[in-house]
Amino acid sequence: MRHFIFFVFFFAVFAVPARAEAPANAVPVAAPEPEAAAAQAPEVPAAIAVLLEAGSTAQYVGEEAGYQAWLLIGPGQKQVSYIKLGENTVISGTMTDEKGENMSARQLLQAAADGKLENIAEITPETAKNQGLGDKFLAETAALRTLAYGPSTGKTLYVFMDPNCPYCHQFDKAVRDLITAGKSVQLLVIPAPILGPDSRDKAVRIYGAASPTAAWEKFMADGTLPDLPTDPAVKEDAEKTIAANLHVMSRWKLPLVPMIIWRGADGRVMMSYGTPKDMQELLHNAGIE
Repeated sequence: MRHFIFFVFFFAVFAVPARAEAPANAVPVAAPEPEAAAAQAPEVPAAIAVLLEAGSTAQYVGEEAGYQAWLLIGPGQKQVSYIKLGENTVISGTMTDEKGENMSARQLLQAAADGKLENIAEITPETAKNQGLGDKFLAETAALRTLAYGPSTGKTLYVFMDPNCPYCHQFDKAVRDLITAGKSVQLLVIPAPILGPDSRDKAVRIYGAASPTAAWEKFMADGTLPDLPTDPAVKEDAEKTIAANLHVMSRWKLPLVPMIIWRGADGRVMMSYGTPKDMQELLHNAGIE
């Protein structure tokens, strides 16, 4: 299987997010035994260690096609970087396979599901010069064409989702179950096909439907999709909508899906990626009781 790495450096428009304060009732996670930690994350390579000395943090993502993948987060940047096994040179960018599928995104999804990556993060940094960036990010997200479920008076959760992402399906179902149970929460879905051409095709079908909201709900329920729009204008509009969604993800350096954004109970803008391991913790943080 052929793999390709496009060397693109990404520079974020905000400082490194600080981890959100855990709710009072959250149970701290015990540190893994040394043997378990070593099995999950290899020793930090020298080329990565140099970046850590410059103020970056590194989270091990996994191994793919003979490369170790590391998520680097530092002042003004967030990027996936690779080191070829047996070598010590860092290359940064997106790895794809011969079908154009985004292997880097798949790696990040799996790493988040396995608990290898930090989860809840505060978007608005605790520095005076960056105050208000969280509000700006939330405003740009809210301006996108969302698919709404649940009461409009409920607490709003914006979620970027890829149609082919299994963790997106899990989160979608979890929130719908909460809505069915009477929780005052509104789910605003933003289709963002980052996993490849098939994901994009599905997103076009959904946005090109007479009712995109109903089309997404049907797809989540049983996998059924509407036909591709035959009207060129409708298809073009769907493509533009998808491009706008992906632009916001790229502009704010959102690494993977599901990417969940909300305003916390204390007023700060927060985000979490991947399926939350503790949904109650997220609800508590968002002020949903």
